[in-house]
Amino acid sequence: DRTVEMEAFRKDGKEFPIEVSVYPIEIDGGRHAVVVIRDISRRREAEQIVREAMVNMEFILETLPVGVLVIGVDKMIRQANRTACEILGYGSQQQLEGKACYDILSPTCKTGCPIIDLKQPIRNQEITVTTKDGREITLIKNVVLVTLKGEQVLLETFLSLDDFKQ
Repeated sequence: DRTVEMEAFRKDGKEFPIEVSVYPIEIDGGRHAVVVIRDISRRREAEQIVREAMVNMEFILETLPVGVLVIGVDKMIRQANRTACEILGYGSQQQLEGKACYDILSPTCKTGCPIIDLKQPIRNQEITVTTKDGREITLIKNVVLVTLKGEQVLLETFLSLDDFKQ
């Protein structure tokens, strides 16, 4: 009762990936096995395409000149790109991830999130925040509710108007 992936060889000697499933059965008191072999070349190709797309998306996210945060409905920051860290004065993504979004970007929203609780969109909202190193900066931000991996999260994007003006 197992399924394993392995490499097999075609008649012409070319190697290809297969999935082998083995199921025990009993026939007329004797023990036998049913073996199912599937060529998984297409699945492996599709998996490679998905891996490459993920690497490309991660590269794009990390090189955007816009801060990007993924925030759970629990209002905790799940993911931050490099630009978000730079704008907000954090040295690494790990320093931002796990923090409450209202402590970082919306101190007045501790009791009610405009998107989650009040169902109000945030588009091109200008706010002033204090960076980790104590500077006050003005941001323009947008927040949308999206579904990632089957979970609703907030996707918050922002840029520093102070940097933009310079």
